[in-house]
Amino acid sequence: MEEWVNNKELWKEYGRERNLNEGFNSYLKQHAGFDSNLPRKGRKIAFFHTTLCLISLNLVALTRLQNGVTENLISVAYLT
Repeated sequence: MEEWVNNKELWKEYGRERNLNEGFNSYLKQHAGFDSNLPRKGRKIAFFHTTLCLISLNLVALTRLQNGVTENLISVAYLT
């Protein structure tokens, strides 16, 4: 615990990692509809929905790579 209190670099590392995780979670929440698009309640339904969303984002990224796009791979903008 003392190492944690005295080491500011460890704080920055933890903060950066948490920021990245929270940002990705926010992206999924906004673009994959985790707030309102779950058809029913339950852990299995949520897991299935999450799996489908992540597969969809992977397909978007692969499609973008095939078309020569190398930045913002999971952005769903301009897909239509």
